[in-house]
Amino acid sequence: IEAAFPIGMLIASIVVAGMNLQFTKKLFSGCIALFIGCLILFSVPSLPFIDLGDFTPLYYGAVFAMFAAVAVSVNVPLGVKFQTSVAEEYRGRFFGFLGMMSEGVVPLSFLLTGLLIGFLPTYVILYVSAFALLIITIHIRNNTALDEPNNEEKVIESAQVTN
Repeated sequence: IEAAFPIGMLIASIVVAGMNLQFTKKLFSGCIALFIGCLILFSVPSLPFIDLGDFTPLYYGAVFAMFAAVAVSVNVPLGVKFQTSVAEEYRGRFFGFLGMMSEGVVPLSFLLTGLLIGFLPTYVILYVSAFALLIITIHIRNNTALDEPNNEEKVIESAQVTN
């Protein structure tokens, strides 16, 4: 099961490199929708009335590979977009801050999930996570500043207004 994630990432990296994907709002929304679907698929074996039996490891392996493929499909074009749109003198600080924030969220999510798992079934936590991603995706999809190419200033202003 653990090998499925890196295998999915490798295959998706080759496909994404061959397709030369550009980051767009449509690509982002589609990938998040696929990620939500993966979260829901991931929760299926934890439902009390579902028993996959011996098929469970293969099922989880396939879902992990899909998770990886979706992550690569959005992260690679987004990374390229960041590298081309962030000024060179700020790029190191920007990526350092981005890495720090993404690494800082992981322990918080582990803490929150660890606290909730004692009170809620695992499939409820996964469904709530999928719903939260859906709300975030709808918010991003409705952001008109992302529709126009090369408008990083409008995106930054839009983010400041919503915060």
